[in-house]
Order: sequence, then structure tokens, then C-alpha cells
Amino acid sequence: MRRVPLALLVQAPLVSVAVLSAALAGHASHTVFNYQADRFELLDLNGDVVGADDFDDGGIAPWTIGSGTVVESGGFVTFSNPGRHRLYPDCSDVVLDESGIYAPNQGGIGAGPGFSVKNGVGDFVATTTWAPVVPDLPGGYYASVLFYPTSPGSFEAVSLNIHNFDTAVAAAQAECFPGVAFPPGLAISQGHNTGTLDATGTNTGTTFLDLQNFLIQPSDVTGNILFRIQFDDETDLVTTSFSLDGGTTFLFPFAPVPSSLGGFGNWALQTDPLSLLPPCSDEVDNDGDGRIDVSDRAAASLRA
Repeated sequence: MRRVPLALLVQAPLVSVAVLSAALAGHASHTVFNYQADRFELLDLNGDVVGADDFDDGGIAPWTIGSGTVVESGGFVTFSNPGRHRLYPDCSDVVLDESGIYAPNQGGIGAGPGFSVKNGVGDFVATTTWAPVVPDLPGGYYASVLFYPTSPGSFEAVSLNIHNFDTAVAAAQAECFPGVAFPPGLAISQGHNTGTLDATGTNTGTTFLDLQNFLIQPSDVTGNILFRIQFDDETDLVTTSFSLDGGTTFLFPFAPVPSSLGGFGNWALQTDPLSLLPPCSDEVDNDGDGRIDVSDRAAASLRA
């Protein structure tokens, strides 16, 4: 999903980044979420475990916390609120509440124990086991992501996620990304996107290449939720699958996507609950910049 630094979103002279951040934090702090991952493992062409983490040693390392609140305890890594609050670019209504971790760039396929992957050194399969938690409305979301640089300052990513959008959140996203389907309700999705990074490594823009959705019912989840991402080194295709019964059966509803996996790739476990900013009830230029925009909502939120 598209993320930009808050500094790039604020152009009104009378509302600072700190003010907008405070307004977003005040809004998004009402989003309560708690998602848990039980295990991550990476297998090579022969089915041998190259890297694995059962999240049972009480420390996040060797992963790195990228955002929000993440704690490892009791055999789980738990992602919870408060997260890092961001806006979609060009979506002044949609707020992300991010908590996530990133695997280290060391070892992995063709390079010894670790989590990194690389094209040209064989197939690989990565599986994340998530606790059987159905995300809450209006915009519950968590995902396993394979990401890799395609050139300096750019990246490509393939993700599997489970989300639960109400009609308002789904419609707001569809407005921001014309031609991309965001169905309301509970669904598993496969995303394929490219994006750009600034000098700090912050995602400054994303383009969806493909987003496929598979609607499910809460009763379909009868065990742990497993997300599996596998790479065919000969065809350079990424295939995803998922299990809703603890790994007894896997479903393959999504078409494989071509990958430009180059120098190396790595992994992220991410939670991004979505919500909408409340409308500005008076719809006036609260910050005095001559237009009604997200800065007016921030000013109105603080004024209230």
C-alpha cells in the first residue's frame, strides 16, 4: 500500500507536521488491534529449512521493528496499537495505523542460514503462521510481504494479506486507486506493486501492478492462518497460497505474478489497520490556506 512521509503531505503554512501528526494520532489511537504471528520459515529448493523463527526467545532480533508496537512473548510476535499513523497519498480520508517488522539482510538462499533470497540460486518457499484472528471492521489488515529493490530508490513487492473493510473504507481506497478492486467484507488478497523510496528508506509512492481478492467467511477460519509465498527460479514467477485450517489444506486462488527479483529480496510482517478521518463538520478553511483539505481536518480536530 502507498505510504508517504507526513512532511510531504502538509503544504498549508499554518499547520505543521507536528500538528497534523498529533491530529492523526488522536484519531488513530481509537483503532485497537492485536495480531500475532507464531512462526516464519524459509525453505530452499530441496525443502531444507534455511531460516526459521518461532518467536519464542523473548526478543525481536534478528528482526527489526519498522513501525508501531511489536512485542515478542509467549511464543508469538504481537503487533498492536498504537501504530505509526500515516495517510494514503491523494487520500485525505484514509489513515493507516502501522506496526511491523523486517527480516535482516543476511544469509538465506544460497548464502547460509538466514532469511534473504536471491534470483539465480534456486527456488524458495516462505511460510508465515498467523494466529487465527479475523480482522475487525472497519479496516483490519495484516500481511506477509516479499520485497526487493529493483534499482536504487525503487522496489517491488508481492504480499498476501487478510483484511476486513467496511463499505466506506473500501470505497475510499477505490477512489484513490482507480481500476483497483477493494471489495468490502472479509477477504484474502494477493498484492503486487512497485514503489519508490526516499533517502531515508521511506516509501514515497506505490503503483499497483495487480491486486487479486478472494472473499471468505469468518467461519472458514478453523485454525491458524498460514501465508505461503514461493518463487520459481526458472520461470521467475511468484505463486502464493494460504491455509485457514492450520496448514492441513492450502488454497491457490490467485494467478502467479512475474517477478523482477534481482540482487536480493527480504521479508516484512506488517499490520495496517485502516480507518477514515471524520468529516470536517463545518467544511471551512480552518487553516486559512484558501482551500479545504486534510490540513483543515487536522486543525478542526485540534480545535475540537
